[in-house]
Amino acid sequence: MNQMRKKFDKEFKKKAVELSYARGNATEIAEELGIERALLYVGVKSLNNMTRIAFQAMEIRR
Repeated sequence: MNQMRKKFDKEFKKKAVELSYARGNATEIAEELGIERALLYVGVKSLNNMTRIAFQAMEIRR
């Protein structure tokens, strides 16, 4: 049986990652938000990669 994929807007994803950093308990946060814990980790990893790329771009411009 096919399940519909949930779509989350950017604001939801941003808040989820912020909660993860603030509280540190990914399992608890994922349960509260009704998402899989792995999805939360994907969001954190994505944010870390975007931040790293932004800093690298700033270094290149110097």
